[in-house]
Amino acid sequence: MIELERKSYIDMMNKKLMREITLIITGARQVGKTTILRQFQKQQTLPCLYINCEEYFSLPFTTLKEFGTRLHIEYGFDITLPGVLLLDEIQTRSDPDRLIKSYHDNTDIKASLIVT
Repeated sequence: MIELERKSYIDMMNKKLMREITLIITGARQVGKTTILRQFQKQQTLPCLYINCEEYFSLPFTTLKEFGTRLHIEYGFDITLPGVLLLDEIQTRSDPDRLIKSYHDNTDIKASLIVT
């Protein structure tokens, strides 16, 4: 398989994350959103966790605190410390907008969020 490096997108994401805590990547199916997340993850110096929401969110949680606790227990990823959380295919969750808004609005969270 040939994988094209999407350096310009990754550079743009890094610049945006200097000013924003949340990025949403949209696009048609099969255009490379997951590939961009994976390439972005490989280049990070901060802790960076990738989660495919089609698989991970089969287990429900009710609060952002519960979500953060699960990430910490299962992956050792602490959303209250600097880092980047990558949530791929977030639309598979029943309430993606609520999760994104709660995450973005919480002032205790220091890890950036990128979703597709």
